[in-house]
Amino acid sequence: MSTAAAPAATPPEQSHTAPRAPKEYVSLDTGVLIHAKHSAAYLNRLDTAMGKRRPCIVPQVNTEFGAGGSQERAWLNTFLKNRSGKKSSTYATKAAIDKLKARAADTGQNLEAKDTQVVSQTKMLKLSLITADVRLANNLDIINRKYPRAYPVERLRFANRQYQAKQPHAKQSQAKQSQAKQSQAKQPHAKQAHAPQAHTSQAQAPRVRAEAACK
Repeated sequence: MSTAAAPAATPPEQSHTAPRAPKEYVSLDTGVLIHAKHSAAYLNRLDTAMGKRRPCIVPQVNTEFGAGGSQERAWLNTFLKNRSGKKSSTYATKAAIDKLKARAADTGQNLEAKDTQVVSQTKMLKLSLITADVRLANNLDIINRKYPRAYPVERLRFANRQYQAKQPHAKQSQAKQSQAKQSQAKQPHAKQAHAPQAHTSQAQAPRVRAEAACK
C-alpha cells in the first residue's frame, strides 16, 4: 500500500496591518520599504536612483499583495523606469490597489489614486503612488510605530550621506581639471602675445644707439 503524502500546510495570509518582520529594509532618505532578499547593490541602486526625490513610502509587494519573486522585482523595476517628477507610476491589479489603499488608511499615508486609469490591453490599473503630503517626520513616526524592528535604516542613511559627501569633491576635481585645460589652452596665446614685444624691443635698440651717437 502506498501512503499518500500529506499536503503541506499553507501559512495563513498575513494581514496588511501586521507588524513588519526584521528582514525588511527601510530607507528613510529615499522612502523605500523593500525586502532584504535583494542584494546591497540593488538597494544602493534604488537609493541612488531615488536620492533626489521627496520622501515617500513604497509598500512592499510580496505574497501579501498576491505577487512575489520575479513579479516583485518587476514591480520595483517598473517603478524606477516610470518615475518622473514628483509622481512614480507602476502597474498593479485592482486587488493590490485595494490593499494599498487599506494600508495607506491604516498608516496615515496619502496615497492618491486619482490618476488611476484602466489599460484595456493588459486589463491592469495604473496606480500613481503620490505621497507628497507625507513629510519625513511622519514617515519616521509611522516606521517607529508600525515597524520598530526595521533594520538597516541608519546604514542606508549613512551610505547616502557618504555618497552625497563625495559628490562635491568630484565636482571640485572636475572644476580643477577644466581650469587646468583652460589655462593650458591660454598659454600658447600668451606666448604669442609676448613674442611681438620682444621683437619690438630688439628693433628699438639700434634707434636708441643711433640717437645716443648723434648727441
